[in-house]
Parts: sequence; C-alpha cells; structure tokens
Amino acid sequence: MIVESLTIDGEENFSNGDRFDKNAKITVSYHTFPEKNESAIEAPETEVPKTEAPKEVTVEDYTEVNRLINESLLLSQGWALGKLDGNGNPTENGTPNAAFAFSLYVYNIEYLGAKLRVTVDPSFMQLSDAEKTAIANDVQGSVYSLTNNRPYTTFFVNGNAIGNSKITDSQSFKWD
Repeated sequence: MIVESLTIDGEENFSNGDRFDKNAKITVSYHTFPEKNESAIEAPETEVPKTEAPKEVTVEDYTEVNRLINESLLLSQGWALGKLDGNGNPTENGTPNAAFAFSLYVYNIEYLGAKLRVTVDPSFMQLSDAEKTAIANDVQGSVYSLTNNRPYTTFFVNGNAIGNSKITDSQSFKWD
C-alpha cells in the first residue's frame, strides 16, 4: 500500500513546518496492489509497479526517506487527535491515541543520515527534561522504524537549537 495523496482541509500544497488547526480534516488516499494470486485479471508484469518500504538508507535516499518520515508524522498527528482510524482513514468520531501525542509537539523532522534535525513547537520548552527526552525517544523511534538508524539528534525552536542527543549515546539528551 502506498499513499497517493494527502490533503489537509482540502489543500494538497503544503510544506514541512506548516501549521494547521487541530480540527483540520486530514484525508489520506492509498493505493494498494493485489498479490499475484489475488488478481482476477492477468496483466503484464510491467503494468503493475512493485513498491516496498526502504530497508536500508543511503545518501541518495534522503529525499524519499524525509518524505516518508514527515508523512508518518502527519499520520501520527492524525491518530493523536483522533482524526484518523487505525488504518489511517479519516474519521469523525475517532478517539485520540495518547501513544502518538508526542507528534503534536513536532513541526518537522529532517533526516540527514548521521544527523536528525527536529523542529518543535515553542510549548515544548515548558516540558520537563524527562518529558522532552521521552518525546525525543519517540521521534527517534518513528525514524528508526523507517531507517533502522538512531542518529545524533538536535531539537530546534524558532531556528534555535534547544537540545541534542549525546554523541556516545543517541538516546540520552542534554537540554538547554
């Protein structure tokens, strides 16, 4: 299954870091491919593209990986707000999922291979160091699920670095 389109309040053109009302309608359209043995119509192999999630990340993959990471972030925000069901489909009567609450602080995640840059809402600064670290570990976990990598991570508010992981232990953080 791949995401064909993503709209927020009907808008398809938005950029990393754009902010939306917490009641904004998120619409995700998926395309699935039937398994060979499920297809009722035999089509030439060239007409059915095969897609798989990236298993390993190389320098050339950063653009695609960043797209997938931020797509995953939008889904996490939808689940956190109860705007998406468990399959990522919009729902009017969803239940907010606290497991994804970390994502509500995050504006953007940029994967650079050996480094991860995370831009967060200024309200992140009001959290305790332990809460910040828990969110940082959740962000790293979401990136790890796509890259199999937990890189050195720096957090930013309004363009200013506010904390980073330790070079020797990327899951331990120092906050300013």
